[in-house]
Amino acid sequence: MNTHPLPRRTRRPARHTTVVGAVVLTVALSGLVAPSTWAADTRRTTTSPATSLRSTAPTPLSRATASLTLALAELRKGHPGKAAAAFNALARRTDRAHTAAVRLIGKPPTDPESDEPPGPGAVLKMLGFDHKVTVTLVPLLNRQKGSRVVRSMANALTRTHVRRNGMISRVVALPPEGAGDDYSDGLSDVLGTFPAEIKQIDTALATYVLTTAGRRSLTSTRARVVVANRLMNNAYGGGE
Repeated sequence: MNTHPLPRRTRRPARHTTVVGAVVLTVALSGLVAPSTWAADTRRTTTSPATSLRSTAPTPLSRATASLTLALAELRKGHPGKAAAAFNALARRTDRAHTAAVRLIGKPPTDPESDEPPGPGAVLKMLGFDHKVTVTLVPLLNRQKGSRVVRSMANALTRTHVRRNGMISRVVALPPEGAGDDYSDGLSDVLGTFPAEIKQIDTALATYVLTTAGRRSLTSTRARVVVANRLMNNAYGGGE
């Protein structure tokens, strides 16, 4: 790892797409519902069938979200085998969703009428999902004795945080006055999610009834979140 401190990103007047991405991320994390006025651009009165199909087709991130939903449902129903299979699918699909997001980092705008690159929005959405996985799975380890379920949740947490740290590393390595400038506003706005995760994990380690595997998973997860927090703060928050 590069031990030299990364240059501090200078915040600039927020651009529309980046700000909206950050707001959507904040809304997703707080459980609120976005206003209906965000749902569509009123200037567009027609949508071609091809555009409609593209907008409704499953994406790697939507598939990962579906796996998380299924895993929680199966766990509530008392189906540990099915829940474990869904958590393992979540790990695989989260991995693919990260691959898709990382491929957009540094890419030019896809809309000829816009100067907004696709990377910042994709990274913010992925960070929002990673946070959701973390704050959802950590409490589920409390008093969870099923070894298959614990292992599958540990697998999902590991893949989520390994890939998140890799994605963050790619973004903060971008030139601050070049491509990296597109990410500064949005990522500065989500700095607080990482200390919140650390606090949650510390509480879990101090108070939860955990199996040996569950405690080991939370300990390694915390270490990865600390790395993510350091990377983000060095780049966007002025250091820890």
